[in-house]
Amino acid sequence: MYTEYRAAVENTPEGWAKILKPDPLSALKLRVDPRWPIIRKHLKSPILDAGCGRGDWVAFLANRGYKATGLDYSAEMTKFNRKKYPNCEFISGRIQATPIPDSAFNSIVSWGV
Repeated sequence: MYTEYRAAVENTPEGWAKILKPDPLSALKLRVDPRWPIIRKHLKSPILDAGCGRGDWVAFLANRGYKATGLDYSAEMTKFNRKKYPNCEFISGRIQATPIPDSAFNSIVSWGV
């Protein structure tokens, strides 16, 4: 069972926007991420990154030819991501009640949500 150790104030959309600062090494980290060789065999576009945070996985996937969309419950993060990655799609919303129609995606990734 997972136990949340962050303060309750950090576990809000605004709190996550403060925690998830830009990482200048994110592109390099994703290229060597051990999860990538495992999941790429199973991914089919379009892909939803549920709880996309900084949007790095969405951009990583898009740069490899996948149609990827990021969903995050922090409107501040999705606004930041749209500016950082203008060629990618980001949606604000909660995973429990997504503003996305059923069957809109063939694959979903969700790291840490």
